[in-house]
Amino acid sequence: MLTTVTTTVLGALCVAAVLATVKSRWLYVIAPKLYLNTPISDGQIISINIFNAGLTAEEDVAVTFRQACKFELIGTSKSTLVVNGKTLSVPKLSRLESITIVLLIEGKAFDPIDIESIESKSTKGKVVESKEKATAIWQHVIVIPILILFLAVPFFFGTFVGAEMKVSAFAYLNDKLEIFGQSKQLAGFKTSLRETRADKKFEGAIRDSKISLETIEVVRRGDVLTITTKLSNNTKEPLMVEGYLKSSAGDKGPLSFWDGRVESFALAPGDKKTVKQKAFLPESLSAKIIENTFSLDSLSGDSLRVSQIMEFN
Repeated sequence: MLTTVTTTVLGALCVAAVLATVKSRWLYVIAPKLYLNTPISDGQIISINIFNAGLTAEEDVAVTFRQACKFELIGTSKSTLVVNGKTLSVPKLSRLESITIVLLIEGKAFDPIDIESIESKSTKGKVVESKEKATAIWQHVIVIPILILFLAVPFFFGTFVGAEMKVSAFAYLNDKLEIFGQSKQLAGFKTSLRETRADKKFEGAIRDSKISLETIEVVRRGDVLTITTKLSNNTKEPLMVEGYLKSSAGDKGPLSFWDGRVESFALAPGDKKTVKQKAFLPESLSAKIIENTFSLDSLSGDSLRVSQIMEFN
């Protein structure tokens, strides 16, 4: 109970922190200490940027200069920008929007400290000298998960695979995806088939070939075998079939429970079906054995369980 409550509280706090970060406001004036001389005046031409680094729009943005700073607007990338005395005003600045402003400064050399303030309807901004310093905390919120995805996930994946499955991460992916390495078809293995459980209707079904189970192909790729089996229903009623296999390598290896399992399917009278299963069976094992078990059930409730033992050299 305590764990559930703690998890819920921490989850709520994390969500609240993320929402607060996304809604945080980051308003800047980027004013580098660069200027151009002009022959039309004794003053200097400078270029500044108003930048909304947040993910929320800013309204009634105003940049105010000190009284001693005389300037004239030469040009701007925002048509709605207006000059009111010592203040540059913009009715709205969208998220991540930047405005370029070119000014003619007269009477003195321009210095970023001549910008007295930048503010909007909802926040006060900062004056910085370069765009690299005009950052927002939400950018780190995005960068950190990306770093975790590309650095931490492979590390933990490799550690888990190596510790739990006793194979390298490369070998695990190769066995699952079958990308690299050569495959070879195996021959000369021994098989034996027996009925481990049979209701009266199915007694002797394997012996009388009413139901047949045949291994068509075994292919090795590294430490993984792909086994292809053909099942035939020579009875007069439909059967539900499912199967699974076990390897003498035990539960080690990169394969999951579902790789060696045949999910339930219907086999009509006189019908045949081919199924594929995978088994982890390294060549280094002294005893290389697979037990493949199939269960067959009729609609009347009678069942047959067949076990095939495969021994490899």
